[in-house]
Amino acid sequence: MAYRKRYLRTFYNDGQYAFRQRIKKLPEVLKPEDVHRLRLAMKKLKYDYRLLEYISSGKFDAKKQFSHYQKLFRIAGEVREDDVNSRLAEELDIQADLLTRYRHFVNRNHDTNYRYLKKSIGRIGRRNAKVVIPDNSGLNKRMNKRKFVRQIYSVIKWKCKRIRKLNLKSKNTIEIHRLRKNLKILHRAMRVYSEVNESKRLDKPAGEVKQAERQLGVIHDRAVFVSSMNDFLKKTGIASIRSKETGKVFGVRADSKSNRLPTAIIDKIGRVLEESKNFLH
Repeated sequence: MAYRKRYLRTFYNDGQYAFRQRIKKLPEVLKPEDVHRLRLAMKKLKYDYRLLEYISSGKFDAKKQFSHYQKLFRIAGEVREDDVNSRLAEELDIQADLLTRYRHFVNRNHDTNYRYLKKSIGRIGRRNAKVVIPDNSGLNKRMNKRKFVRQIYSVIKWKCKRIRKLNLKSKNTIEIHRLRKNLKILHRAMRVYSEVNESKRLDKPAGEVKQAERQLGVIHDRAVFVSSMNDFLKKTGIASIRSKETGKVFGVRADSKSNRLPTAIIDKIGRVLEESKNFLH
């Protein structure tokens, strides 16, 4: 990154350039891993916008700016879910005939979503260079590298404080999703701090946060699969999967309100928050 006095603008421009390069490098035929990488690039952009909004004291509107990419983000997520559901179906011990029918159900959704995804990528590719940021967005605020690092550091402290207030033992899916979002932003802030400050100080806690967030992602994927399978069974006139059955196979239940975080994840997050008292002094 080039370290100029208007560092917010530099940070924004570097993020835009990296995302444009990711779009340009996408192959003509997208494999599941290509869609996954696209989603990761968009999430990175989304959380960078959130950081800019915080540092600019709200002058940069993260939601409004990301709205240029929201449709692509949503449809890429649906294609990704179709890919994951198809993979998880292989792990479920059900009748071959039922599995085949479910695959057809998922593939139909996937084909439709894939066509929309390709169109959305084409539109973004044409529009990306035309996105203009108004001067009052806060990005032209005079801020050097050192002050930018201090602001990122304050975001890390804020997010650790927010996570401490969450109920990690909650069974509520909304609470679990809120935890995952906070962990994502915390991890991104830690990575930005390390990259800009050229420091390895937060590498270990950032790795712990990433592991916890990934484990939450696995729980999310399985819960989405159970919902998809039940939707398929209802549409085909078959009784929905029994909660006990799905819980036995995947460790999640069809009733989203009865999910609970594994103790290992709670302990991992707890360690990060405890260690944060040392590196956030």
